[in-house]
Amino acid sequence: MVKKIKSNNKNLKRNRNIILFIIVLFVIIAIFFFISYISLNKISGKAIVESCSDSDNGLNYNLGGSVDDNNGNYGDYCSNGKLMEAYCEDTKVSWREYSCSGECSDGECVEKSIESIQTESCSDSDNGLNYNLRGTIKYCDFNNICVNMEDNCEKGKLNEYYCENDKIAVERFYSCKFGCLNGACMGTADSGGGGGSSGGSSGGSVPEISQTINYQTYSLGELIVSEVEAGNNDKIKLSILKNSSNTEYTLSLSELSLTSIMISVENPAQSISFSIGEEKYIDLDSDTLNEILIKLKSISITTNKAKLLITRV
Repeated sequence: MVKKIKSNNKNLKRNRNIILFIIVLFVIIAIFFFISYISLNKISGKAIVESCSDSDNGLNYNLGGSVDDNNGNYGDYCSNGKLMEAYCEDTKVSWREYSCSGECSDGECVEKSIESIQTESCSDSDNGLNYNLRGTIKYCDFNNICVNMEDNCEKGKLNEYYCENDKIAVERFYSCKFGCLNGACMGTADSGGGGGSSGGSSGGSVPEISQTINYQTYSLGELIVSEVEAGNNDKIKLSILKNSSNTEYTLSLSELSLTSIMISVENPAQSISFSIGEEKYIDLDSDTLNEILIKLKSISITTNKAKLLITRV
């Protein structure tokens, strides 16, 4: 009985060894066939080969292209104003950042587009310093905001507007030989002035040139702080409380230009010149105490008026 059991154990062990041998042999054969398959494919050219192609044939910055390799497709593109150029290096895609001399657009370098630049412009209907013909200046700034300025008479003299370096210029108080009328010098003592047209009197007497200066009066009342916009020859009346009583003063504006103005006080007579942005204290009655502070805030070439800030001090 014991001998029979030993015999069975031997047979079982032998069978296990045979099965293990068969498994090992099968694995060896499988590896052999796999290696043989790979080797045969390489020899026959059927193996997967890495490749790379570039539609614009390399580093061509002036032509947008794309690269194909085994991993995908990559196109040239623009990034932060620079060109990202795809090209083949060996069998794979590579990238180069390039600064275009013009600008980058749609994955290629192009000439920089020239945009229309708005500039100042100035035109004069009477072609410059033409004292015998009333003209109109048209000025447009960089933002295409335009204003017109017309020649005019002031205090019997001519203010002649003209263009200089595409900006408005003015010759103020030009003395006409026979006087100024309707924005132009009169040709003779009996002429009707330029006026910008061929009109005038036909026979009869020509009225004398009026020397009356037209002005507007601004009454501010008792002054604390006031902002007033006034033109050439205008007057500003204000009242100031001093020693328990109100005293009235009159300021007169004159010599208005594009950048400055003259302000005069009647009693005692004094004239003070102001430039835009300038501020000055004024003693109105020569008592060594300043009554007001005046600041010239701006001068409008559209309305031909000055904007003043007047403060009681």
